[in-house]
Amino acid sequence: MDEKRNADDVTDTCEDFGAAEGCLDHDKPASLAVGLQPALNAALWQNHVPVISELTFIAGGGADLGDVTLELACEPPLIHPRTWRLQDVSAGQIRVVPDLDVMVDGAKLTALTEAIRATVVLTARRDGTDSPPVAVLQRDLRVLAHNEWGGTGGIPDVLAAFVEPNDPEVATLLRQTSDHLRALGKPDALEGYQATSKTRIWEQVEALWRAICALDIRYVNPPPSFEETGQRIRPPRQVVKDRLATCLDLAVLFAACIEAMGLRPVIVVVKGHAFTGLWLTRHDFGSSVADDAPGLRTRLALDDLLLFETTLVCGRGRTGFTRACEAGAEHVVADKDAAFEAVIDVHRARQRRIRPLATVADGYARQPNTMAEGAALPELPVEEPPPLRDEPLAEAQDEATTPADRLARWRKRLLDISGRNRLLNLRTGGKQALAIDCPEPAKLEDLLAQMRGRSRPAPLRFRSWPELMTGADPRSAGLHRSRLQEPADRAFARDALARRELVAGRDEASLLAVLTEIYRAARAAQQEGGSNTLFLTIGTLLWRQKGKDAPYRAPIILVPVVLERPSVRSGFSLRVHDDETRINATLLEMLKQEFALRFPTLEAERPPEDDAGVDVQGVLDTFRGKLRDVPGWEVTDDVTLTNLSFTKFLMWKDLGDRADALRQSEIARRLMDGSEDRTQARGDHTATKQAAPDIDAAMGDLVCPLEADSSQLRAVAAAAGGKSFVLIGPPGTGKSQTIANIIANTLAQGRSVLFVAEKRSALEVVQRRLRKVKLDDFCLDLFSAKTSKVAVLEQLNRTQQARETFDAQEWHTANAEAAALRAELNGYVRELHQRGHNGWTPFRAIGCVLRAETGGVPEVSFAWPDPDTHDAGGYQRLVEQVEEAAATLAQLGDVVSAASLSGIEITEWTPPWQARLFEAAGGTAARLLVLADAAGAAARAIGLATPSLSRSSILALDVLASVLLEPAAIDGAWALTADAEVTMDAVRAEASRITRYRDIRTTLETSWRPGATALPLAELQEAWRIATDRWAIGRAIAQRALRRRLGVEALGPVPKECGAEIGRLIEMQRIEAAATAAGPRLAASLGQRWSGMETDFARIEAGFAWARRLRAAAAACAIDPVSLLKLREHLHRLVSDGADLLAPTGTVGTVLERLRAASAEAHASLELLASLCGSDPTTILDPAREDWATALATHLQDWTGAARLLRDWCNWRGVAQRMDIVGLTPLLRALEAGLVAPADAARTFEANYARWWIGLAVANAPRLRSFVAAQHATRIERFRALDARLVALAARLTRARLTDGIPDSTQRERDPEYTVLARELAKRQRHLPVRQLAARMPKALRRLTPCLMMSPLSVAQYLPTEAEPFDLVIFDEASQIATWDAIGVIGRGRQVVVVGDPKQLPPTRFFERQLPDGDAGGETVDVEVQDLESILDECLGVGVPAVELNWHYRSRHESLIAFSNQAYYGGRLVTFPSPATHDTAVSFRYVVDGVYARAGARTNQAEARAVVAEALAVLRETLAGGPTRSVGIVTFNAEQQGLIEDLLDAARRDDPALEPFFSDDAPDPVLVKNLEGVQGEERDVMLFSLTYGPDATRRVAMNFGPLNQAGGERRLNVAVTRARQSLIVFGSLRPDQIDLSRTSAIGVAHLKQFLAFADQGARAFAATATGPLGDHESPFEVAVAERLRGRGWTVHSQIGVSGFRIDLGVVDPDASGAFLAGVECDGATYHRGATARDRDRLRQSVLEDLGWKILRIWSTDWWTNAARETERLHAALGFALAEARARRDEEVPAPVVNSERIAGPDGLAPGVPSYERVGAAGNADASAVDDSEGGRTGALPEPERFYDDAYRSRLTELVRLELRADGPLRQDRLIQRIARAHGFQRAGREIQERIIASIPEGSARSRDAAGTFVWPTNSDPGAWNRFRRPSPGANRDPNEIPIEELAVLARDCLHEAQDDEMVLMRMRDACGLQQLREVSRERCKQAIAIARSA
Repeated sequence: MDEKRNADDVTDTCEDFGAAEGCLDHDKPASLAVGLQPALNAALWQNHVPVISELTFIAGGGADLGDVTLELACEPPLIHPRTWRLQDVSAGQIRVVPDLDVMVDGAKLTALTEAIRATVVLTARRDGTDSPPVAVLQRDLRVLAHNEWGGTGGIPDVLAAFVEPNDPEVATLLRQTSDHLRALGKPDALEGYQATSKTRIWEQVEALWRAICALDIRYVNPPPSFEETGQRIRPPRQVVKDRLATCLDLAVLFAACIEAMGLRPVIVVVKGHAFTGLWLTRHDFGSSVADDAPGLRTRLALDDLLLFETTLVCGRGRTGFTRACEAGAEHVVADKDAAFEAVIDVHRARQRRIRPLATVADGYARQPNTMAEGAALPELPVEEPPPLRDEPLAEAQDEATTPADRLARWRKRLLDISGRNRLLNLRTGGKQALAIDCPEPAKLEDLLAQMRGRSRPAPLRFRSWPELMTGADPRSAGLHRSRLQEPADRAFARDALARRELVAGRDEASLLAVLTEIYRAARAAQQEGGSNTLFLTIGTLLWRQKGKDAPYRAPIILVPVVLERPSVRSGFSLRVHDDETRINATLLEMLKQEFALRFPTLEAERPPEDDAGVDVQGVLDTFRGKLRDVPGWEVTDDVTLTNLSFTKFLMWKDLGDRADALRQSEIARRLMDGSEDRTQARGDHTATKQAAPDIDAAMGDLVCPLEADSSQLRAVAAAAGGKSFVLIGPPGTGKSQTIANIIANTLAQGRSVLFVAEKRSALEVVQRRLRKVKLDDFCLDLFSAKTSKVAVLEQLNRTQQARETFDAQEWHTANAEAAALRAELNGYVRELHQRGHNGWTPFRAIGCVLRAETGGVPEVSFAWPDPDTHDAGGYQRLVEQVEEAAATLAQLGDVVSAASLSGIEITEWTPPWQARLFEAAGGTAARLLVLADAAGAAARAIGLATPSLSRSSILALDVLASVLLEPAAIDGAWALTADAEVTMDAVRAEASRITRYRDIRTTLETSWRPGATALPLAELQEAWRIATDRWAIGRAIAQRALRRRLGVEALGPVPKECGAEIGRLIEMQRIEAAATAAGPRLAASLGQRWSGMETDFARIEAGFAWARRLRAAAAACAIDPVSLLKLREHLHRLVSDGADLLAPTGTVGTVLERLRAASAEAHASLELLASLCGSDPTTILDPAREDWATALATHLQDWTGAARLLRDWCNWRGVAQRMDIVGLTPLLRALEAGLVAPADAARTFEANYARWWIGLAVANAPRLRSFVAAQHATRIERFRALDARLVALAARLTRARLTDGIPDSTQRERDPEYTVLARELAKRQRHLPVRQLAARMPKALRRLTPCLMMSPLSVAQYLPTEAEPFDLVIFDEASQIATWDAIGVIGRGRQVVVVGDPKQLPPTRFFERQLPDGDAGGETVDVEVQDLESILDECLGVGVPAVELNWHYRSRHESLIAFSNQAYYGGRLVTFPSPATHDTAVSFRYVVDGVYARAGARTNQAEARAVVAEALAVLRETLAGGPTRSVGIVTFNAEQQGLIEDLLDAARRDDPALEPFFSDDAPDPVLVKNLEGVQGEERDVMLFSLTYGPDATRRVAMNFGPLNQAGGERRLNVAVTRARQSLIVFGSLRPDQIDLSRTSAIGVAHLKQFLAFADQGARAFAATATGPLGDHESPFEVAVAERLRGRGWTVHSQIGVSGFRIDLGVVDPDASGAFLAGVECDGATYHRGATARDRDRLRQSVLEDLGWKILRIWSTDWWTNAARETERLHAALGFALAEARARRDEEVPAPVVNSERIAGPDGLAPGVPSYERVGAAGNADASAVDDSEGGRTGALPEPERFYDDAYRSRLTELVRLELRADGPLRQDRLIQRIARAHGFQRAGREIQERIIASIPEGSARSRDAAGTFVWPTNSDPGAWNRFRRPSPGANRDPNEIPIEELAVLARDCLHEAQDDEMVLMRMRDACGLQQLREVSRERCKQAIAIARSA
């Protein structure tokens, strides 16, 4: 086995969950938790199902464990051993191991023929110890045979692995199937879904049925409960061979054959049985396992699916295929839901890579059938297919290859002209369509049309049919008809219409139910899609598809209407919608395409009209006239109220009309052309991120009237640059704010904008922001639902009259000043955090210096030449060397201090070297001793009275001896005299002249006698000159005569021209004269050494040099001037008078020669020793010491004695030498001297390196040099003011630029477009439709409202085809919009910004299709579950660049976004912590009795009641005067949503005071949505109903609806990020009940993680560690924190969980659960701010809004004067504390919620109200702290100690006192009182647990339907005999009174009255109530029954 696989270190990949705060059990031992497959077989192994799905190590609460090793073993060894290593496991940690892949012995699994049992053992051990394991876990594992399925209890869809379409026998059966088809004269091809109809597919399967029937297979009973525990499965080859099969064998056989035919089989498993089915269309369940029985029935009803009973193929009981299909359908009828287990979708399983099993070589080889068991069975008769829904099979979606193909595909997705479309096939009778009995539909339309002209017309109301001449009515309908010639019902309906009533043929309850469903559907469609979908249809075409008998009902006239319900207690009414009445265009298009029928008069933009409205009769007659000859078709006058989606047709038409114009848009063109690189789709957008512009530089050009952080400004700048991009906005990052700023900036640029959002809510958020800055008048709202023609005209009129006076220079001046301040602020940050060559920043250095000062780090002076001496790598090497030196020193401390080995610098030790070293050291020591003796003798010999034997003295003596012994000493005595220098100067002068003399002599042209210089040479030279001037003959004669005179002294011929020769002789003559003159004086000094012109100057020079050397040597030997003079005198006498003594045999010479020899030998020995010891031995000791030689000799001799330390010494010297080389010598010396301990070496180095570097760095940083905090703070305040002013000016600037372009009244009068507007404004009614208005005044419309705000539908509906493209199109929530829905909008823009989040909801069909009303009551069912490609994904896929927002604003507590930030956004979101030390904003409520109706209603009743109770508690708290908090509820499916809405409606009916919370006019009405509709919503409090959970058998299926699909995690991301203040998750299952071994869905895995996060609190999730779990980011923070702690403050570091942290949080000493203030340093977090606005304004503004008080400190000031800055910060904190105390003293007591109103409606359990904490010193509920009753005096609450374990006894006493005063109390009320007494307004999980644990042991508890009650100490609930009446004016809720006490009251009242109603009234009065609600009434009845039975 691979060694790396066998032992993995998982330290860096483990998730550290930490212990839940306050819950750590210090006595709990360590434990292991593992998610192990319950069974293992070859199929699981082959399909890569992990054996281990989870592995968690939970450390105990005792000591830290350090490194821990986890070991896995298996016996028998089917699983190979595996080891994991966990590093640094702390007490209480939960470590989750991520890499769980283990090796399985596949060969053994494949060979298994029988099931066996294996044992898996997991062991946890501490590394490096021999102690027993800290935890052991043993689990049994079922190992199945290779052909054994594990059942639905394991992984059900692995059953698909046993479906083997490639089995040889399958091919044989398919051949026989083809033969059957051929025999019937039908096509014999098995073409699968290439068939043209469902009927053809049915025929193929029926032929297969007959082929398998012919095998005569005999049925075998399966094992009991095989569907749960599994069974062995016979493959097709064995079934064919043995002719035996169980139901599961047959199901698998048929599935294999069906899959081989190219179809999609399914296998249905019910209790004790299995059978097969197949898809008749290219559909699937969306997942490989489905447990949705209603959905299955829906698909059967739609003929999408076919099920058949496979066992009917067996033996003589076989039947035809039709009967088998009937029997299959009977298995899944509604009353058999309890038996339904699951359906396995083989096609989906294949997509999940579950492959067929590999064929095993066994006894199943194909053999000829030799069985003869009686007569052959008769062949089954041929059957005809049943009538199937004739919807054509969906064609395979081939990848479009051309732009035309893509456009055609998009258009096809927009328009459905099949029977699925309710516009063509409207069924009535269910809950989604209400048939209206209206005898005069034309009059009804006229009535509705008249409403459009009135401001508030009377609505139409609904009523059900009375008993009209039927039932109890004695009148005769026949008599009425005969007398009045009119049916009574028709007359009643006509009269009702006159009374503005609509009559429906339903009873009151049914009518209300249908209207409620229609109302909710219309409201949801309005909120989600922005379009009105509610229509009153008039007239119906009954038409038939070709070849079909059953007619379809297509509505003809569609009147848009609005269904209103002022309150839940009032009835429904009907009003007309402002949209235009229209003809069913989808019907017209279908008739044109399918039947070539055209209706030109009805295809106009507006239908034919009469005086009142649409000409209803004319329209219907047009249809009748055109279709009169079409047999079987009919037009009726039916009227129906229903929701219809008409949006797609208009978009389809618009896309077709503008097909050519689309290519003008760059983005539309790219989408149409496609892209080869699709890697960026589905959320991976990192590669296409747009390069970020320089925001600070760009800010001056941006006009943003709303606040914008740097990431938002990047988006605005990108839009301003004209580039198209994708704006990615994670939850709560301000997408709407950014869009509003982009719109404003674009308008300021003079460009037009089309803003499109599919949801009205998304558009309204942007609209509100634009309204806030008064730009809404320029943004025309054409979102269809609120597009009133009158409102449009009023806005246009308002805009054309708008004017704005604004001086643009004011903007430019403020902008310039802000830019200058911004540059200054940025400059400081840049210099403070500028990285030097060594990687250091001044900020870091300052922090290190401050920390060093606080910690008393000694100073060590470094002296590198400049601050750039080291690069980052060089600095790191310095650190490593210091650490190495410290570690070595710590280990070899005694060796380092061993001075006896000093001088040895060799770092590589070997034994031979050591021997040589010690030998050389011994020899050197001996010679040094000889040298010392010789030096002493020599000193005395030369006359040194007190000789010194230092190294320099010995060297000087040696030099002096060598000089005295030189031969030159004989010639140097003269130079020792006082005038030697003068004499030498004269000698040198003469030597120069004589040298010249000799040089001249060498240049003479002939040889001369010595007497030549005695001739009168001057005269001869003058005569020669005169002769030369004569004429030729005279010259020759004279010169000849002169040559003769010279020739007397010449030894050779005289030169012919001897003028120059005479000159040379003259110069020689002069030199001889000078030498003769100097001779006597020099001879006196030099004696015989002077020889005139023949003097040996070199000898004289050598003597003089010797004398100088002797003087120098003597000076070196003398210790002072006096001794030097004496020594000179002695040496002069010795050299001059005692020269013989210096002879080799002389007394002095002998001594000196001995010194010379000893010195030479010692020098040679020292050189040898130096080569061996690696250093100069002469420097080992101080050379100046008097006994240097002898001391050194002794030291060298000591080396041998320290031989045992030599090896370690060499190691240390290696370290020291390396430190010396890099300049760390000062630190090395400090370490060796013990001034710095090894443990402090690194800290000392860092501190002193900082001290050295910071001074040089600041010297080069001008802003740091001149920094003054007060001035900098002033700059910040000025910048804040200017920046905020610029934001305000931006709105005015934009308005001014917009109004400047609007023509004045005179210009408008001349412009025909404005004339159209004026004419429309003058009208009172019948205004032009908006589309026509836009077509008639296109330029004016763009001028007045350059921004249009629309939905995709309204774009197609209102904008003319030829409209000018917009400069910018912004498409919001694009992740939920399919490409075909968006492409038409995108094609209308030159530039496009697509806004969305690829991590949130994609377009989906999960809740899209509805079962036709007549089939199942209009239920919404999950038919299509796949996600679709969004326009956002498509844009990313074609390479459109992305800009991402990353500041999160929504969550008031970081825990609300922490999970998503880590799981989906990689921690990139910048979130802001709340000022609370314990974040409990996310919590989990476990619903104990929750049951999920899996196969029935698909709801969870108990969970729904709990959710509604909590919601009502929050709302009623607001009613009682508490904080106003909006509420939202999100559910997993639509059914749970409907149930909760029903419960809320019941509560609203019971309590009308709740109604305002649900009104559409409320700022944030109560929200109830399912996963698919909640995106874009947010509320203060979000309640999340998981819905799914244990079923009635307590079994938990791993099917969580949409979460199981690909991308399901995106839905979870949306669901858990909607809350602003708190998120409460309600669930009937705990995280450990989610078995990841049974599902591979990422969404389910994330759900489990999130539930663990919600259940255990924020600290259970590693990424959310906050407060004390953080760590300091810089040494500066450490220094500041230490100083604050020294002043008594409690300080936490790095508060937060994202990239942004508050550096230091100072805890409020009066309220330990809250921070008093946050301290922001100018460190890394400050530096990370992308702009000055981020750093110096926005972040602090956000934090202050969350409740923080932020104090700023500046490192530069702290560096120069830390003491002063500490005082300032301490004083600021003291002031903050005083302010906080003053605020708390002024706080109003928290409101008390009325008990009677907290209880939920009938059937709802009352919930604990949700409160918010007001602070430890806040006032609590008066009833909880009032001491007036006595009994509470004594212990007082201490809020700051609430979480201390030592406070438990005090808490118990407070509970005891509360119970003694007011007990018994319902447990939740008791918790509430104690919590409020401690300043909490919200009793979270941890608070509840602490209070419950503090209930005294003697307090009894009782439980009844109202909850748990806690009784006073020593009270017996059964013996309670008194009723505690409320004080006057107060009341008591019966649901808060124990049933035992309430029975006492009932007993007393029974004495006064026996009638139950009278007793109830008396009990009501006794409780102080005005009335009894139903829930209270029932409780009192229960008490009466108990009293009577007693």
